[in-house]
Amino acid sequence: MKTTDLRPREILNQILPWLPEREILVLLGARQVGKTSILQLLQNHLSNEPSFYFDLESTFDLAHTISPQHFVDYLAGKGMAAERRTYCFIDEIQYHPDPSKFLKVLHDHHPHLKLIVSGSSSFAIRQKFKDALTGRKQVFQVTPLGFEEFLRFKDHPTHSIKASLRLDTILKDFEAARKFNTLTQEMLPLWEEFVIYGGYPLPTLSIDTAMKQARLREIYNSYVQKDIKDLARIDDVVQFNHLVNHLAVQISQMFKSDEVSKEVKLPVSRLNNYLFLLENTFIISRLRPYHTNRQKELTKMPKLYFCDTGLRNTGLSDFRGLALRSDGGALAENACLLELSKSAAPGEAFFFWRTWDKNEIDFIRARGRNELLPIEVKYQTMPQPKVPPALKNFMRTYYCHTGVVVTKDCMEAVKENSSTIFFIPAWMI
Repeated sequence: MKTTDLRPREILNQILPWLPEREILVLLGARQVGKTSILQLLQNHLSNEPSFYFDLESTFDLAHTISPQHFVDYLAGKGMAAERRTYCFIDEIQYHPDPSKFLKVLHDHHPHLKLIVSGSSSFAIRQKFKDALTGRKQVFQVTPLGFEEFLRFKDHPTHSIKASLRLDTILKDFEAARKFNTLTQEMLPLWEEFVIYGGYPLPTLSIDTAMKQARLREIYNSYVQKDIKDLARIDDVVQFNHLVNHLAVQISQMFKSDEVSKEVKLPVSRLNNYLFLLENTFIISRLRPYHTNRQKELTKMPKLYFCDTGLRNTGLSDFRGLALRSDGGALAENACLLELSKSAAPGEAFFFWRTWDKNEIDFIRARGRNELLPIEVKYQTMPQPKVPPALKNFMRTYYCHTGVVVTKDCMEAVKENSSTIFFIPAWMI
């Protein structure tokens, strides 16, 4: 089995309770994000149970999955005991010509087989997974490392402290969390490295900067060759790359399809197809506006972010530090959204807010219709906390008792009438 480094991932805590259940477990995520390592960690966890691993990028392994019966016969020939629970790990399932039918038959007719599969492109998965798997699968999305995982992969002693710090735990007991602000100056270089190089496991483990950048370029190039050229069958890769670079420059900005279409010389219909591919191969995400008043607030135009800031910087060939670049604030904002999303509870959603007179809040965390948390990113040194006017405006409009300003190094709590605005260093969230 190919692997980079078998270090624990947070998502394992979500997957492990499902191992005894009947559902097919499907791990989706970008190339080299760590899905194979997670499969091996799961296999190691089941070391006392019979298990088999198949990598469908290998024509040899793919040949053994040509049909459900051929697959079962092959397992029997390898010593699988009849009716004993057996775990089958199938990596890169999107290369199977008909994975939906293959998995359905195995699930329905061979209940002793527990199937755990991975896929690098939800675009390909959606094309090939039909309704036949409805009710038979449980899907997990594997993302690049979060900042706590980044610290753990580097064997940094503060990773256990970061594990105890989440936005909700900070807001629940601000004074308890505040004592860790003494670490902020130590954490800033690590946080900024994380923002510049992102959270792909193998580059994170690379100490040499040139090797780190080379490995990111290899991930980027393999994405273009495998997911885009092979799976999506895009012939004009140069034009596609031009679009990706254009989008990389636009992170955290309003996305206007008509304007982008003219600038990159793509018909809107093809532009929308490419955006769909980029979202479904885990390269970009679009943040929708929060609104209740169509006359005063934006309702349709999204903002665009990358799913990994390191991959974004690779496309631009720009690995300069945050202080040396004009897009440092946008990069920090992008990284903060990724961190907030990774620690989101079930049912939470994120939006941004903007009025037609240009009041804007970077993120609105919504838990249902009535529990809103506005979050504004101000990644700068802040000797004294200063509440952004737009944050006051939103909190007044939507009767919010709590607001957050994400800063570079400021940690304070400010009272505004009956509300409290918490200033929190970015590395903590």
